[in-house]
Amino acid sequence: MPRAQTPLKSTTLFQPHTMSLFARPHYTSVATQFLDDLKKQKPQLEAGQQVGRALLWDKKVDRSLWQDYRAGRVNQKPYAFYSYDGY
Repeated sequence: MPRAQTPLKSTTLFQPHTMSLFARPHYTSVATQFLDDLKKQKPQLEAGQQVGRALLWDKKVDRSLWQDYRAGRVNQKPYAFYSYDGY
């Protein structure tokens, strides 16, 4: 009579209690801890940062106008302080 095979248990193939060779403990730098605490103390800080970014960086660009600027550009001579007319 053939013997009935018992299915392998999942614990024999995968053992969740073993640690990966490359796993490291969770680390948070002092600077990150400071910023996290600051954001908890002042929740409006991030919204203010976004307003400042929109003021300085988030601009609508007119690409056709930039094409006109680039088309009208005059090339500068290699050394702008001397005129090469007299040589």
